[in-house]
Amino acid sequence: MARLVGIDIRATHVRIALLQTQVRTLKLLGCREAPLQNQSELEETLRLLALPLVQQGEHLATSISGDQLFIRDIELPATAAKQLSDVVPFEIEAQVPLDFDELCFDYRSLGRNSSQEGLRVLAVATRLSVVRQQIDLVQQAIGVEPERIGAGPLPLANLSQIVPELRGPGLVAVLDVGLGNSDFVVLRDGSPVFARTLSVGAEAGGAAMVAALRQSQAAWLQRSSEPFLRLYLAGAGPTIDGAAPVLSDALGLAVSPLPEMRFDGMPAGEAAALVGFEKAIGLALSLTSRSRDLNLRRGPLAYQHSYEFLKVRWPLMAALGGVILLSFIFSVWAKGRSLSAENSALQQSLALLSEQTLGEKVSSAEQLTEVLEKSAALRETDPQPELDGFDVLIELSNAIDHDIVHDIDEFDIQGEKVKLIGIVGATDEAEKIKDALAKHRCFKDVKISKITQVVNSKRQKYSMTFDVLCGQEKKATGKTANRGAKTP
Repeated sequence: MARLVGIDIRATHVRIALLQTQVRTLKLLGCREAPLQNQSELEETLRLLALPLVQQGEHLATSISGDQLFIRDIELPATAAKQLSDVVPFEIEAQVPLDFDELCFDYRSLGRNSSQEGLRVLAVATRLSVVRQQIDLVQQAIGVEPERIGAGPLPLANLSQIVPELRGPGLVAVLDVGLGNSDFVVLRDGSPVFARTLSVGAEAGGAAMVAALRQSQAAWLQRSSEPFLRLYLAGAGPTIDGAAPVLSDALGLAVSPLPEMRFDGMPAGEAAALVGFEKAIGLALSLTSRSRDLNLRRGPLAYQHSYEFLKVRWPLMAALGGVILLSFIFSVWAKGRSLSAENSALQQSLALLSEQTLGEKVSSAEQLTEVLEKSAALRETDPQPELDGFDVLIELSNAIDHDIVHDIDEFDIQGEKVKLIGIVGATDEAEKIKDALAKHRCFKDVKISKITQVVNSKRQKYSMTFDVLCGQEKKATGKTANRGAKTP
């Protein structure tokens, strides 16, 4: 979600529009305007009008008046299509009567109608000082720096995002009537192809406006053989009674008020209150990804929080990226060579050691594992048990409480299986012996199969079986090391 602010500053008034964009939605949050008595009140008027709407982190756009611009329609050969960034500055320098180092400019290609026609470019230029002054004005008034600086009438082209009639096939024109001057722009498929600022406004009367529009018609027809057949009125134009039919008769084309701007969630009928805010809304729409106008914040005045500076410095950044990539490739190659040499040395050492130890050369860990497994499979099993019966009897003696009188009637060990028949004084003593043996680390599955009374005696005879499973530990520590030791 983003909040977009468009600020339309003119000689007679200041208008501000606030939009909110979400995924596939565009909402109008508010519009405000205030009259401007003189230019000395501009900063204070802008502060009082904008601060209630503008918040930190919002995106701002404003524009330069058309009477401070040079708008040029440049024709180039078709072969220059891939070199516009190199060719257009020379053409602007030739057509604008100012030192090129003092200029701030932008341009967009208008394309070609056929392969035989040349390439046309719409370019705008003004002094750097004019753009810098506009940026400083907004920043000093509300503490937020504008991201875009529009060029005269061109922000009106962004209205095609919310007025589908401006995106229709063919040519249409938009006239934003103001006080003192008016903005005029011709659109093809919603994109600007011709623009100029007229030196007449609503106060000049119909005859002066008709004369200025006829001159604009003639200027357009000098550039294109296709006339525009519909003119939409914006600004103060729709409020002038009889303006549409008078202009229609005089110019020989269809003239009507600009269709209602369509925002998500706006109730029907409220769009009529937006008359006069068309340019402010167009400036806010210039901050979207579908912007159709030009931006004068270029070169040394480029907005630093945007990606515009990357376009200026991309050759240097590309060169640095290439150096980093080459350094990375060389580092990987050198590391690979080092590891390869180390691997060769280790293989030679392994082959020499395996030949001395096993009598067979091996050059990899997999081969060594196979040789060792085969050697282990051929090794004879030692017939001598790791834990003999004497060791078991010692561990059994250590596990029995000294208070218990215990006699062994029979003791048999077969491999890991032990069978014991013992005589104790009472049945619970046999259970104690069983529990004590079960705690021993070498005796597993200790079980008493039966307990019977000894004939002609009060003592009890029990039969017990268990497994001896500590042979590996015995082997590791030495068979005689634990002989006679007390089991922990």
